[in-house]
Amino acid sequence: ILNHKDKKFDYVCCSVGTGGTISGLINSSYENQQIIGFSSINKKYLLNDITKFVNNNNWMLIDDFSFGGYGKVNNKLIEFMNNFKHKYDILLDPIYTSKLVYGVLNLITNNFFKPNSKILMIHTGGHQGILPMNKYLLEILVCPKSGDKLDYLRETNELICKTSKLAYSIKDGIPI
Repeated sequence: ILNHKDKKFDYVCCSVGTGGTISGLINSSYENQQIIGFSSINKKYLLNDITKFVNNNNWMLIDDFSFGGYGKVNNKLIEFMNNFKHKYDILLDPIYTSKLVYGVLNLITNNFFKPNSKILMIHTGGHQGILPMNKYLLEILVCPKSGDKLDYLRETNELICKTSKLAYSIKDGIPI
């Protein structure tokens, strides 16, 4: 997966679901590289599976940024995703890449990486997770006044409560 152009990176970071991508990265990595996987599921399960398929020991799994596990999100993660999209115009999915990017930025802030090191974050896609997550979030959102369900009105980009007859504008993905 990695080639000679990637040798300049000291750290290669990716999100981990089943362990396939990180196994390929570990096996194609160079001596100078540390491969770091950001797990969205149980780390113990993944450690055993990944170990079966890799030849190098230059890797680790971090599950401190799983936000409760696979498919789990909270307001902090959603806000991070929206702010990241607004600032960098890069879309992150709620299942994998948002947790990877959140984790890497947190580690940078907390001086986990050696000074002046080069970090490669691999965005593996996962955008297909955004639509189901948005549908789920719409199902659990309620009007703060009436407590009733909100409907999304695409034409005006608003959440509408039929009971209270209130409309909530959406700015940068956040109802206001």
